[in-house]
Amino acid sequence: MWNYATPCPPPSPRPVPGRRTLRLSIGAVLVLFGALLLGGCPYSGIPLGAPDPGAFEPRLIGEWVLVGDSATLQPGELWSACPDSIPTVMTFVRFNPAEYLMSMNGTGCEVEHTRAFPTRIGDVLFLNVQDEALSIDTDASTTFSLVRADLSGDTLVLRFVSEEIGTPQSPQDLRGMVQRRLEDSTVYEEEVYRFHRRAPSER
Repeated sequence: MWNYATPCPPPSPRPVPGRRTLRLSIGAVLVLFGALLLGGCPYSGIPLGAPDPGAFEPRLIGEWVLVGDSATLQPGELWSACPDSIPTVMTFVRFNPAEYLMSMNGTGCEVEHTRAFPTRIGDVLFLNVQDEALSIDTDASTTFSLVRADLSGDTLVLRFVSEEIGTPQSPQDLRGMVQRRLEDSTVYEEEVYRFHRRAPSER
């Protein structure tokens, strides 16, 4: 679950009778990042747009090891929710021409899966990360968290967009809101998560 100083409600699950999922319909992002987020409430709602193969970033594909966050770790210190210091690893696999299958060993070291797709606003890459567990029904109604992804070489820095961004009425509305405040630190969560690309020799 979210580890907030001031708790806020997670996205509401939408169970549908008879629908198979990889897990029960839960907030998948809660599990992936729930042990890491320490304060505030991330945005959860409509995405920045529809999945677009033209926005796909192939450099994200692979395994990324969490090496630090701005709230609790010193640079280079390894964070792990797993026993025996097993590193926290986030994996991106190409799910289809426009989307990723995003996996991470979260709290208790159990691997969780969700869906994400990229959107670019200017030169800045954002990930629309599905809040719910994967479903075989691709038309299922769902909500998304927005994560800014700054990629430089073998370093990936992630920051969640906060609910301070506002309440958009459409993807176009949301894009405008994000674009106007692209470098406004108040619309991002305080935590900054740093990942290093995992080399084959580190596995």
